[in-house]
Parts: sequence; C-alpha cells; structure tokens
Amino acid sequence: MKEGVSVSKGDYLSINDLLELFKAGYLVMRSGHLGNHYFSNLLLYSLGIPCHVFDRNLLLRDTNFHPSCIIYRNQRIKIAKEEEVLVPFAQFCSETKMDSPFVNGSFSPAKVHYDSLKNIFGKDLVWSESDFLFENSELVEKLVTLMAKFKPELFQRVVNSKGETYQNKTNLKNIVQEVLVFNEKSCLKLQQAEVDFSSGIIPSIEVTVLLTTLIGVMTTGKRKVFEISGPSMINYALGKCFTKNINEIYLYLKGKIFDLPDAVEMVVVPSFDFRLGSLLSEKDEMDDLWDNLKKISLLKKEKGEMINNISCGDWFPDVQVDSRLGIIQEFEGKIKNVFRDIASSKRIFERMDFSYKNSVGVIALKNNFFSQYDLIASGEKLYVPEEILSLSMKKVANNYHLIESAQKQFA
Repeated sequence: MKEGVSVSKGDYLSINDLLELFKAGYLVMRSGHLGNHYFSNLLLYSLGIPCHVFDRNLLLRDTNFHPSCIIYRNQRIKIAKEEEVLVPFAQFCSETKMDSPFVNGSFSPAKVHYDSLKNIFGKDLVWSESDFLFENSELVEKLVTLMAKFKPELFQRVVNSKGETYQNKTNLKNIVQEVLVFNEKSCLKLQQAEVDFSSGIIPSIEVTVLLTTLIGVMTTGKRKVFEISGPSMINYALGKCFTKNINEIYLYLKGKIFDLPDAVEMVVVPSFDFRLGSLLSEKDEMDDLWDNLKKISLLKKEKGEMINNISCGDWFPDVQVDSRLGIIQEFEGKIKNVFRDIASSKRIFERMDFSYKNSVGVIALKNNFFSQYDLIASGEKLYVPEEILSLSMKKVANNYHLIESAQKQFA
C-alpha cells in the first residue's frame, strides 16, 4: 500500500467476502440516501450488509431515492411538501394520510423512511451518517479542527434553521462547533419533532468521505474500509482529482496526528448490479433462473472447446470452416432457447429492472420501483441462491446483464 489514501475498486469481492471482513472487525457498509431504497440495496441489507443512510440529501434534488414520496406497488404516494430543504427538515404535505400503515402517526417524512429500514433490517445494522459522526464526536472534532486550519474552504456549505443550504465563507473559529452542532441536531431531527437549531455546517464531499474512512480506520485498528457503492460514488471516488484532494488533506493530518498509519485504503465495491434475488415465496422460480444462467456459461465453454479441437486437429481448411460454422449455429440455437427460458421470469425481472440510462448516458433510477415499502407490505423475506453469495460482484453483474439481454430479445 502506497503512502497516503488510496482508492481501489473492489469488484473482485463477493458477499461472503464482505461479511467475513465485517465479522473480522473492518468497517463495511452500503451507503444509500434517506428515501426509497431499490431492490439491489434491499438484497444487500437482507444478507447482513450494514446500511449507512446518508441523511444530508436534498428533498427535491434527489432523483434517485425520491424522498418526497413513498414508492409502493408502482405508485408514488406524495408525503412531503415541495421544498428545497435537507430531507430531515421536510414536512408532511396536505395529501399525507397520517393513519396509513407506513406513516403510522410519524412526525416527519424523514422518520418514515428511516424507521422503515430499521424496522425491517434491525437497529444494529442501520444507522445514519449523522448518527455515525455524532457517536464519534471526539474524533470528528480532532480531525475537523485540523482540516479547517488547512483548508477552510472545505466547510462553506451552511445549513439554516429551515434546512436550506447555501455556500458561505465561514468564520474559522466557528467551523468546528458548527459541524459538531449539525451532526447532533441532525440526529435529533430523526428522533423528535421539535429541535432547537439555528445553523450548522456540512463539510464538502471530500471531507465527509475522509472523515468516514478515518473513523473506520481509527476505531477498528484496520487500515482498510469497504464502501459498498452505487454508480455515483464509483464515478467520483475513483477519479484522479478526488483521490488527489483527499490525499492532500490526509498528508497534512498525518503530519499533525502521529498515530495515523502511513497508508490507508478505501475499497469501493460496486453493488448496483447485485440484483439476483427474489421474494422467498418465489424461491423455486429464482432457482430455475439461476440454473439457466449457469447453463449459458457452460454452453459457451463447451462451444469454445469444440471449436478449439477442430483448430488443433488435422482437418482440411474447407472442412474446418464448415465444422466451425456448424458448431456456432448449433450452440447459438441452444443459447437462444435458454435465453427464452430466462426471459420467462418476468415477475422477478420487473423487480430487478429499476434503472435506466438518461439522455446523457448517466445511470438513473426509474420513478417507480420495488422499495422497502413493498417489502413491508408483503411481510416476506428476500431470497438469494447460496452459490451467488460466493461470486465476485463483477461476476454477479455479468450474470445480471445476461438477464437484460434475454429480456431484450424475448420481451
């Protein structure tokens, strides 16, 4: 590991690998926003991956997790007023049915979303960003004090009493206190209706990621943390500019805090295509789908071996060409039949199919998808075939793309 902070892609890791790392004491978590969580995340949480809820998202700008509504049975049920505020400051709108089973008399839309995850997956495996930082206030204070002296411009995002955010140059003396106050008050916003709050500071994304990483390193004694990520974090965290920025901060901290390790690694694990699962009641259908996916790779391997045998054999050139063509046509037919069987699992695929590429090629979430509220309403558990848990995230993604291909051919 080179000196400083390195960011690497962990698509070679499996769910079983991540669970073993978590058991061994490493910080392992899937971060997702306060709002509606899609099927990939729900599968991960159901398997025991901790859920780190980012609660500093803006109500109207978060077009992925749709925090202004409840997504249920392919419908969007509006619950929040149309305001440009942080989600914990959101208020119920007039359409909200306070006696609905999801809202159930809660005092805020944010609490509805947060409690829904805690109730399904357990309080020990679900925490908010503010909870995490507040519980480690001493470390946060120590680190932010130094960061603010080094680069005060990293702390210019101010939050007012209404939850509105704006950029403002802040008095250096107030930065640390304003960060700590916001962490504490944001936790309280998810616990009680009335919170006395005037203003606070949300650090830049570089500081936020570095704080989380260093808290993980300093509290576990491990030099690696494992951030299981959606498509957005993969895009910026592996960028040279982002790595350069956090390294500048870290090397400054290392010169001031002598017990920091020389090298720290943040492993970003892409999980967006971890979609191979179903409701437990669909176990047999999911097992059939998985068996068909395995057939594809076996058929491709068999085809390759047969073609290789022809190439290595003592064949006339014309016979070689005809034989290869015959094998290719035979196996294309077999694979096409398996694809047709894969495409028949439409009910399972609809749950997996929650994303699309927008007009500029950026992956985004659909307006309607299977969320935690569907899971609550069903009263069911989620199911993933055991073999899938030992596959790398890269191999899982490849298998999901086979399902996509089958659906495109036989929709």
